Parts: sequence; structure tokens; C-alpha cells
Amino acid sequence: MKITQRKALRIVFFSTVTPLLFSTPTLAANEFGLHIHLICGTNGEKPDDPKLKDVEPNIRNFLQKFKWKNYWEVSRHMVPIAPTKSRRVVVSKHCEVEIVHLDKQNFEVKLYGEKKLVAHRMKESLAGGRPLVIAGDDKNESAWFVVINMPVTGDETSKATPQKPSP
Repeated sequence: MKITQRKALRIVFFSTVTPLLFSTPTLAANEFGLHIHLICGTNGEKPDDPKLKDVEPNIRNFLQKFKWKNYWEVSRHMVPIAPTKSRRVVVSKHCEVEIVHLDKQNFEVKLYGEKKLVAHRMKESLAGGRPLVIAGDDKNESAWFVVINMPVTGDETSKATPQKPSP
């Protein structure tokens, strides 16, 4: 069987690029993996949006202290961040989060809505899986929540979508 140059290039391309496309994101030794969840809280039924997902049980339990009966995950992002570095993540078309890794498990968080600073938390510890929650009222008797936490086990990082750093 004769292999043409075009076939050889196709074989090389697919054997090297395909594994990169489907590989699980890994963290460098000095990076922390943070999950950023955008969540909708409501007393009504689930909105008619197939993109909405059930909230993880540990986050749902934490949110039960608020007045809402139902919580739906709008988006989730896994963000690797190295010590003393900053990352800005687009959570939705209306919401961005900027995170600075201060030291150990301490972070500075800025939340932007419609490109305006909405909340600024100077030094928050995410030790022990404790989440940081920033929330506000929304339309139709509902609320939004941005929940930031570190996964308790390393295998949970593969469930989220990795984000590329913003320029």
C-alpha cells in the first residue's frame, strides 16, 4: 500500500492533534483549580431553557440559607490560577469575574456586571471547600448567584470547562 504525502500529513495531524482536543485539563503543580458557577435562584418552576442544569448537592445545601426554593446552574467554568497571578473569566454575556490569587488559599475577587464593578471582595479564603457567594436580585422574582469554590477532590476538575486567559 502506497502512502501519499497528503495521507501521511493527515495521519500525523490526527495522531497529534486529536489527543490534544479531547484531553482532560491538568493543573500545573503550583496552580489551584477554581470552579466558578453562575446560578439562578427562584421560587418558580424550572425556566424553559435546556442549558440549565441541576446544582451540585454541596452547593445546593449551602444555598438553602437563602429564600429561594429552586436553584439552576446557568454556567460553570474551571479556572486554573497560579499564586500571585490574576485571571478574568467571562461567566455570561452580562457577567465577568476577575480573580487574583493572593497566597495559599486566599483570593481577591471582583465581579463585573455589564462591564461595571458590582462587587469587590478583598481577601477571601476558600479553604476546606468553603465557597464564596456573591448574589443579587434579578427580574421575575428571582436572583443570581456567582459561587466560587475549590473542588475538594482532584477528580472534580475534569467536570468543568477550562477557560483560556483573557489578554
